[in-house]
Amino acid sequence: MCTVPPIVLPCCLAGGDVMKKKTMATHVEVAVFPHVPNNPMYASNTSPRTPAGAVVLAAPLSYGDDATDDVDVVATNTKQQPPQYDYDADIDATLRTMEKETIERPSPDYLSDRQAGEMLMMDRADLVEKMHRFCISYDLAPGALHRAVSFVDRFLSAKKINRDERQIRLLGAAAVFAVAKYEDRNTMQKINVDGVMYAGCTRSEAVDQERELLATIGFCLSAPTAYTFVDHFMRHSQEEGTATVRSLAHHLANMALQDYRCVAFLPSVVAASAILLARMVLNC
Repeated sequence: MCTVPPIVLPCCLAGGDVMKKKTMATHVEVAVFPHVPNNPMYASNTSPRTPAGAVVLAAPLSYGDDATDDVDVVATNTKQQPPQYDYDADIDATLRTMEKETIERPSPDYLSDRQAGEMLMMDRADLVEKMHRFCISYDLAPGALHRAVSFVDRFLSAKKINRDERQIRLLGAAAVFAVAKYEDRNTMQKINVDGVMYAGCTRSEAVDQERELLATIGFCLSAPTAYTFVDHFMRHSQEEGTATVRSLAHHLANMALQDYRCVAFLPSVVAASAILLARMVLNC
C-alpha cells in the first residue's frame, strides 16, 4: 500500500496544529505553517484575519450546496447598485455647484435696488403669467418657463427698464423665444420671431431685445432650475403615486415662479419644498 506524502498548504491555523481529514479511505496528514508573528495575515493567535486592502471575492453559487462541515465560507455583501446610480453623486454635486454660480443667480432685491420702484411685485407676477400662456400656446418644452423666468430675473437684476407695459411684455416674449430654442430642438417648427411680435413690436425690435437679453446674462443659459431639481430628486422614486407627486410638485414649483420672494431661494430648495408639500397633500 502506497503512502501519501504530507501536503504543505498556506493555511492559518493557530500554533501549527495539524488538520486530519479522511478522503477516499486514505489517511492524509496535512501539515500547516506555524504562526508567523510579523505577517499581517497572521496577526492574531486565535483567528485568521484578512490583510488590509485585500479584496474579498464572493464564493461561487455552487459552494452553497457543495461545502462540507469543515469549510468555512465567509459571507460577503455583494449587492451592487444599478448602473444608472454610478454617476449620481457626481451629477448631484455638479448641479449644486451650478445653481450657486453668481453669474447665473438673480439678485433677490432687484426690484428695490435696481428697478427702484419702476417695476412692482404685481407687475412681475403678471409678466410671469403672460410668459406661461405664451409657453402653453406654443406647446413648448416643460422646463422652458422656469428658464425663461430665470433669464428675466437676471436681466432685471442687471438693467433698469422703464415702467412700460409694452417693453415688459417684449422682454418676457424674447426670454421665452430664446429659451424655447435652447430647450427644444424642434422649436423652430412651432415658433419664430413673428410669434414674439404679439407684444406689439416689430421684427427688428424682437430680435434686438433677444440679443440684448442674451448679452446681459452673459450667454450663460444652462443653470439648473427648480424644474430640473424636481426631476432630479424623484428620478429613482418607484413607489405608488410617484407620477402624481411629481406632477403636483411641478405645479407647485410653477406657482412659486410668480412669487417674487422665492427669487432669494436656490432652485433645489424650491424643488425640495414643492416635493415635500406634494407628498403632504397626497398623504404619501
